[in-house]
Amino acid sequence: MSTRLSPPSETGSPGPRASGRPEHPAGTGVSDPPGQTGGAHHAASSGDGVAPVDGGTSGSEGAPGGGGTSGPVSCGPACPVEFSGTAREYMGIWIVNLILSVITIGIWTPWAKVRRLRYFYGNTRLADGHFDYLARPVRILAGRAFVVAVLCLYSLAAGVAPVLAGLLFYAMAAGLPWIINRSLVFNARVTVWRNVRFNFRPSFWPAALAYGVFPVLAALSLGLLIPVGSRIAARFYVNRHSLGRAAFVSDPPLRSFYAALGGAVLLGAAVMFAFAFVQALGLFLDGLLSSPNGSQGPAPGVVETGLEDFADPPAEDGAPGPWSVETLAEFLDPVLLVLLVFQIVPAVLLGSLFYRAAVRRLVLNSLVLEGGHRFRSTLSPLRVCWIAATNTLAVGATLGLAAPWAAVRMWRYQCACLSVIPGGPADTFVSENADAGSAFGSEFADIEGLEIGL
Repeated sequence: MSTRLSPPSETGSPGPRASGRPEHPAGTGVSDPPGQTGGAHHAASSGDGVAPVDGGTSGSEGAPGGGGTSGPVSCGPACPVEFSGTAREYMGIWIVNLILSVITIGIWTPWAKVRRLRYFYGNTRLADGHFDYLARPVRILAGRAFVVAVLCLYSLAAGVAPVLAGLLFYAMAAGLPWIINRSLVFNARVTVWRNVRFNFRPSFWPAALAYGVFPVLAALSLGLLIPVGSRIAARFYVNRHSLGRAAFVSDPPLRSFYAALGGAVLLGAAVMFAFAFVQALGLFLDGLLSSPNGSQGPAPGVVETGLEDFADPPAEDGAPGPWSVETLAEFLDPVLLVLLVFQIVPAVLLGSLFYRAAVRRLVLNSLVLEGGHRFRSTLSPLRVCWIAATNTLAVGATLGLAAPWAAVRMWRYQCACLSVIPGGPADTFVSENADAGSAFGSEFADIEGLEIGL
């Protein structure tokens, strides 16, 4: 339901390149929305899950120096978000982390995750300051181990004591709001812009309403309440985030969410119509080619179309040739069956992607950081769908080798569509000195595929 601009899912990456021209779209990160232009200093956190923030350089591995600047930064009427990473650079990172993850049977994945996020965040720049991700892999590994242990306990109980398994299931469901809050708190506090940490104010019942109650109501209403749930989730996510002590606020009108849903439905219907047209054309050709008369002429009652001229005549022994009408008909039958069964899948996927991109754009366009700093997004939902579709084709055609290129391509486009309109100087923010909290909630969200964020 919620939309989220998340870094690519490939495994890890090291620090950004030496040029240090990074970027990360404000308000759309895996953690929390990067904010406005603020350059106050930040006292080092004592939490052992987060690297401390130094005066000019972040504690992230390989992060570019000089991320923190003192004094106001002027970038005209709008400060663009810029990304300086390259597919070639990330390819080496991705391959190394993939190999290490396989060799260690997944134990390396927390390090891969941190290095990947540090690369994309560190190469994302706004108002002469880069973003950084300060989580420590060991703490993420501990969170994942805890989650795996809970899931293994549940699987064991399901086979031995179904009643206990049921109790565990309801306990985990009741703890979902806590998991979501811990995930958001952790991801916020390990994200830094110009040495100023982000923060999130957790609340149990709003999280239960946004991520528990309304998804169920949306399903029961056959999708009619999806915009209502999206708006509630977006307000919960954005309005509880802050950059230092400066709070974010976004309150787009409900009609905009319904307009986004309408566009998604129209796109899905267009995709289904295109598949149905191809399917109908195939059935028409299949009917012509599989006529009782074979290549000798059209079936009784069928108008001659001349399509038979494209087929090879039967061989001398009567066996059909490689391009005979019989062979073409046999080829079309399974293809049409696949189209019939799966034509709804791309329609749903593209429609969902369109809706998420549209919601992200309208939330960002109404986003304001305390002090009068506004955000502007020119993200095109159709362009996002096109990039995602072509990325998928490229990754599939190259057996996954194009994954780094696809990740960088999508990230760069999202960054290029985002800018901040400053409402004042950039040196008035002071980061809150708080522990980064537990990583358990964040890693549970990762393993279970919970989508938390914009």
